[in-house]
Amino acid sequence: MKLAIGFLFCGLVLVVGLPVAAEDAASGGSSPGSAIAVSDADRVLIASGKAVSSMPPSFISRAVAPAHGPVSSRLALWGGLSLAQGLLAYQKTIEIWGKPTGEFHIKNDLAGDYLALSDEISHLLISYKLAQLTRQGFRWSGLSPAAAARAGALQAAVYMVFVEFPMDAYNPDQGFGLSDILADFAGVGLAWYRAGVKNPRWDLKVSVKSQFFAGNSRLLAHNSKQYDDFIYWLTYRISDNRYNPLVVGLGYSTHHPPGTPPESIPVDKQIYFRLGTSLSEIGRMFGRTAERLLSPAELYFFGVGPQTGWR
Repeated sequence: MKLAIGFLFCGLVLVVGLPVAAEDAASGGSSPGSAIAVSDADRVLIASGKAVSSMPPSFISRAVAPAHGPVSSRLALWGGLSLAQGLLAYQKTIEIWGKPTGEFHIKNDLAGDYLALSDEISHLLISYKLAQLTRQGFRWSGLSPAAAARAGALQAAVYMVFVEFPMDAYNPDQGFGLSDILADFAGVGLAWYRAGVKNPRWDLKVSVKSQFFAGNSRLLAHNSKQYDDFIYWLTYRISDNRYNPLVVGLGYSTHHPPGTPPESIPVDKQIYFRLGTSLSEIGRMFGRTAERLLSPAELYFFGVGPQTGWR
């Protein structure tokens, strides 16, 4: 019953949100009731093309945008893909962390998970990148940049809320995490904000330590040791010059010394300062096509620099 309610909620978002997004795209982002009055003379000028150069692009798109067309079919396809992605993610999640078969309960991550904020930061990064991915899906569907950013943020937020409720909230080994959900919303909000910034230089990225390739590491950490494998980065591109791919990064990670039980030994918090780049930045040097081809790798940051830490 709990899972049925969760999936019903996701389905309602798709059923209601996708048509609204389609209407937004077809109207150029105008809201209901803000229809633009176009005189007969204006229609003649628009049809002849004589008014195009003198009229704002937003006005033209709202006046002549079709109400139906490829946007609707692509949105339907994206909705189906999104639902399939959600079902696959659900299956993988219960394989890793277990099924939500217990009673609702709340956990206090900040005081009792022994992860020193690495879990919250991973939630921030995952929700941030998920919102960017879903925004790209809506852009492919034909939505305007602003509409795609809104729809993508909504979809990512629904996914992340579903992870916390009902999945974690009813999982005997997890629990609803208030700090997790706040980190999720922060990540979605940052992605939404960044989508509206022209040529943003800052970004959130990740890298792995050498131990990631030597042990039982996973992309989705199962335990505190596996959280130690990742470094989470706030990066800033030094220059807008396409031939300068250098990026500076401020990173955070943790290290759990051997101990039994692990809670008996304080966690080492690690801060990193590095000068580096990403594959997408390198691709940018060779033009837009190379940058787009390498854009999936923009998540990963590599560089050199010092580190410090404390307990």
